[in-house]
Amino acid sequence: MSDHVTAWIAAYHDGELSGAQRQKVAAHLQTCSACQAELEALQELSRRLQEAPAPTPRLSEERFVSQVRLRMGPGPALPAWQRRLRLGWWLAPAGVIGLWAFGQAVLLISGWLITFLPELDQTMRLGSLVQASAWLQVGEGLALILVLELGLTFITTILLGGWLASWWITKS
Repeated sequence: MSDHVTAWIAAYHDGELSGAQRQKVAAHLQTCSACQAELEALQELSRRLQEAPAPTPRLSEERFVSQVRLRMGPGPALPAWQRRLRLGWWLAPAGVIGLWAFGQAVLLISGWLITFLPELDQTMRLGSLVQASAWLQVGEGLALILVLELGLTFITTILLGGWLASWWITKS
């Protein structure tokens, strides 16, 4: 057998060859030093793999990312202006709700003054609102206050919805 049997050496090592094929490879290995070296290298590799410790089980993606983040440590600190901007962005909804509550309180008190104090002068009852439209009667004043309350609530809802949408987009 003058041709090398390198294609069959792994199967020979693993005991996967049939009788006739196995005998041909064994006979060739007795006369060919190159194929013997190949078989010895394969046996050495097999021995080293069996001595090596078993691989650790594979981590889930989330666990791997968390371990990498722990090893990286905290990121660089943000500049002061960016920290203030981020804080302002998080406090924006509280500010919008605070302004809405203040507007609702002003409109509520104005409505009480129109309703319960009809004997007062119109300029005292509604303040600057009546100065802009002094011709309003009590019913018309209450209707205007209701429209203002609904408008204020609508604008507040739009502002908070826009903030929520921007927050949602930044989290994705």
